[in-house]
Amino acid sequence: MKELGFRYIYNAAYSPEYNPIELVFSKVKQKFKALRARKLTGQIQDDHESMVHQAVQCVRKKDVINCIEHVNLLLK
Repeated sequence: MKELGFRYIYNAAYSPEYNPIELVFSKVKQKFKALRARKLTGQIQDDHESMVHQAVQCVRKKDVINCIEHVNLLLK
């Protein structure tokens, strides 16, 4: 690549703890796993699409704000 005139540019290391959306997705995954466990034990009959919808709906505006504020505190 150097022979063709290209130079390497490295990306910064990825840190999920500094990305608020990762914290939000964590909440969604936690809710989905709880719903999936209930489905496996026969407590609910919802399909996967419905469970994903319910998991996403559990995230509130305040949850997102809290995640952003948490990351801002880490970066100070």
